[in-house]
Amino acid sequence: MKPIAFLLLSSGLFLTNCSKKSTDPSPTPVDKPGLLTAHDWRMTGYTMSGGRSGQTGDYYALLASCARDDYYHFDVNGTFHCDEGATKCTSTDPQTKYSGTWRYDPQRGYLYLTGMPFLWNPSTTRENYMDPFEVSATQLKIVFNWNDNGIQTKETITMVPR
Repeated sequence: MKPIAFLLLSSGLFLTNCSKKSTDPSPTPVDKPGLLTAHDWRMTGYTMSGGRSGQTGDYYALLASCARDDYYHFDVNGTFHCDEGATKCTSTDPQTKYSGTWRYDPQRGYLYLTGMPFLWNPSTTRENYMDPFEVSATQLKIVFNWNDNGIQTKETITMVPR
């Protein structure tokens, strides 16, 4: 009789163990501002799609090699700047190419930037564009959606830690 009781008891414990639901807590929210300000960022990709041509272009491939080592620094106080890397395109250029402000909207997941010029036309800047962005410890991806006289354009800038 003892072996049967042991078998029934063991089966009950086994079935109880298998039916337990996971009680893992929900995932911790990502601290996007913390990741953004954790280190400097160097561009590794820049594409533009739509626009007048309606096609996607790889504009990173068109950047001069001296511009590919430039980096972006986001301060916790809401300012940012873009600095020349080790190689300047012109030796007399200032170390800081441009600067501005940033603000994160956690409800929308948008990054608001002021003072960042369009890479293809440095004489104009993105003022308060709503920008959904992704950030992790290994990559920053900013998307700019804008409309120029009825023509929709999307720019995507990809960066990695410097």
